[in-house]
Amino acid sequence: MRSVDGALDAAEAHRRRAVTANMAGRPGAAAASLRAALSALDRTEPSVAATTIRFNCLVTGALTSYLTGGLGAATDALDEASAYLAELVPGLAERLSPRLEFQRASILGRAGSFEAALRSAQVAMRHPASFTTEEQAAVLLLSGLVLGELGHSSESTAALAEAARRAREAGSTQLEQAIRHDLWFAAYQRGDLPEALSWVGISEDSTAQLSRLTALLDQAFILLEAGLLDDAVDRLRQATTMRSRRDDPQVRAEVDYELARTLRLVGDVAGARHHAHIAVRRFRRLHLTAWEARVRLLQVELALDGPGHPGRPVLRTAEWAATVAAEHGDEILLERARTVLAHVQLRRGDLDAARRTTSVAPGRIYRPLTHDLERTLVNAQLRRQTGDDRGAAVLLRRAARTLAEAQEVSPGLDLRTAGAFHGVRLGELDLDLAIRRGPRAVLASLDRWRSATDHLPIVRPPRDPDAASLVEQLRGVLVELGQAQQPEDRRRLQADALVLRRRVRARTWALRSPEEQEADASHPSGRIDEVLEGNDRDLVWLAEHRGRIVGVALRRGRAAFRDLMSAHEAAELLQRVRSDLEVACTHHLGPLSGAVWASLVDELEALDRALVRPWGSSERGLVVVCSGALAVLPWSGLPSLADRPLTVARSTTAYVRGSMRSAPVSRVDVAVGPGIPHPDAEAAAVREAWASHRARVHDEQTAEGLLASFGSAEVVHVAAHGHHEAMSPLFSTLDLHGGPLFAHELQPAGVRSSHVFLSACELGAATLRPGDEPLGFTSALLALGARSVVAATTPVPHEVATAVATRCHELVAAGYPVGEALAVAVASSDRLAMAFSAFGADWSARIPSDSPGVSQIRTAPGEARTGVAVS
Repeated sequence: MRSVDGALDAAEAHRRRAVTANMAGRPGAAAASLRAALSALDRTEPSVAATTIRFNCLVTGALTSYLTGGLGAATDALDEASAYLAELVPGLAERLSPRLEFQRASILGRAGSFEAALRSAQVAMRHPASFTTEEQAAVLLLSGLVLGELGHSSESTAALAEAARRAREAGSTQLEQAIRHDLWFAAYQRGDLPEALSWVGISEDSTAQLSRLTALLDQAFILLEAGLLDDAVDRLRQATTMRSRRDDPQVRAEVDYELARTLRLVGDVAGARHHAHIAVRRFRRLHLTAWEARVRLLQVELALDGPGHPGRPVLRTAEWAATVAAEHGDEILLERARTVLAHVQLRRGDLDAARRTTSVAPGRIYRPLTHDLERTLVNAQLRRQTGDDRGAAVLLRRAARTLAEAQEVSPGLDLRTAGAFHGVRLGELDLDLAIRRGPRAVLASLDRWRSATDHLPIVRPPRDPDAASLVEQLRGVLVELGQAQQPEDRRRLQADALVLRRRVRARTWALRSPEEQEADASHPSGRIDEVLEGNDRDLVWLAEHRGRIVGVALRRGRAAFRDLMSAHEAAELLQRVRSDLEVACTHHLGPLSGAVWASLVDELEALDRALVRPWGSSERGLVVVCSGALAVLPWSGLPSLADRPLTVARSTTAYVRGSMRSAPVSRVDVAVGPGIPHPDAEAAAVREAWASHRARVHDEQTAEGLLASFGSAEVVHVAAHGHHEAMSPLFSTLDLHGGPLFAHELQPAGVRSSHVFLSACELGAATLRPGDEPLGFTSALLALGARSVVAATTPVPHEVATAVATRCHELVAAGYPVGEALAVAVASSDRLAMAFSAFGADWSARIPSDSPGVSQIRTAPGEARTGVAVS
């Protein structure tokens, strides 16, 4: 009996080795293992166990036949297994039949017959008892992959998610990791980056089928796409420490290349150069010259990022990369190499060589945005240096439109690189030309480039099914294009990408409302003087330009330009202001109070003297459009701006659009999250301020509830703690009952609320990254549709926040514009209230004629401060 059992065990072990060999693409080894299994079975007595193993050997052999002889051979093998099955007793045949259908589905799927494969997989899954839990996971995995190929995204995701659950239940870490890999890739291809991030977690004990190195690279890839650069750097650094003989050496080289690219974006030039050097050595050892050329071009770009004259070695490297690209027939790489080479020649002062290099007309290929913009930069600089300023300006305006249009369809890292490097350089060149033409040209240039980059990355698929399908197709084609090796494959995919990109843009435009299309066509920045006069406002735009803070102002229709101060000095002052204000807001200062406040007053006085006073005094309100960290300066703390209505806007275009739209307030929602001190008092005060509008208080607000509020209430007050995500505003959160609300959850439907008051900590905070990108929950709300947001830029004591919020709501409910209401509220509160700012536009509620008049509740700006203690 033992010998019989031993023979059965041996036969099953040989069969399992055949399964493993098939999955590894070694059909010869699989065939040998199957012969050994059948030989072992010949030494056993007839039994149900022996019959089952023999049948499973026939089924496994069908895949071996497919791998060696194609679909015809596999079909013959499946027919043989089906004939054997027909001779079995009914009960056993019914139990084994689903296994045959599963193998049939697997082979048909490999052969591209997806409809037939899906039918067979569905037959197999109607009999789960025929499979172990791990095998059920494998059947669901196959079903999910086939559904994805057929374009059924939601059904595919559901099947894959259930497959991952059953693999985990079976304790099959390896299979679970493989399924999670398919899940994140499916979500990525749909453009659903938050869902993709939820599937890229890595188990510490994951093994062979998906190496940890590959898993870390995949995770970094999706983090980069989502704009979470610091997290991506962390994963890539982990990957560089992995040491395993199983790891593909090309993947290891790609890790260093991606790390170098990412470190360049976060400003670590030395680290970027180090890992680019390692990647070059790795690719050279593998004789992958096209990959080596890509890294060499990155090294050249790192050299161009710095000041000075690129040396001859840099020139030779760019020339070598162009030669390699031409030899490989890689049109995209060749055009990039030529553009980088021309940039080097231009920086070296060899205008004739740069002109010859750029004179080669680019083919009609899909070019990454970075290539497009760098080519435009080189051509614009060439025209400027030959005296053709007008031609350069035309190219720069066209580049700004290209960058704006790309927000809907470009991959995240490409888009971020374009904004951080090429967009900044193009904007600087445009501003250089504008300064020569006068203040109005400067304002137009600043608005053009801010509007081109004033978009949040798209991290969720569009709600429109047609648009979602087009985006998914485009992303899939771009993935294939990145992997294509043959020139004819690349040309076909480039043509497909061009067509799909045009179709995505056309569909995106078609989905815009008539009002949005009219607003885009009407150039709202051209109405800035009219809107400022109507709102009784002046405007000052402050920007960093070539190491200086410069500004342009509009006052009663007259424009002026000023060079104001050193950008380095401004940055130091801003950092000290922020630090001192945070200390004042969050600590019991005791005897240090005088020193901290004296320091803060001196710093604010210095900024006021440099940035505000050069424009002269005015009683009108002020709109400030800022560059970088200036956006979170406590503007009302500047002596010249005390008690003066003030709004921090994203651009003149955004300010005009926000100010032009007005609607009556029919609904006010108050959302309260966990951990807020005295939440009932704050909610009651806001509800009382909007008493005539029957404000609704949600004292245990959930993420779903707040999403509903942002989609329907004109005014929303949020009393909840928040967490600022420095790298990507869409991943900033609000703490709510039942779990956090991510800003990206607002993206599919947008924000319909006109005015939002965030009384939690630091939700207006912004972090400057390359490309001057505004960050934080506040900017996410504004970009997604809110017209006005009030938030603090540093943590504020709860008592101060409640006092400011109550007074501001009272005045807005009575018809005050938000900027004016906040100025009065801040002036009548503790001096720490200077941390609050009004962002967006000068929105005001349309108040019915029978509502209480403003005069009934107005407080004079000179009202004594309350002196609220810091708790």
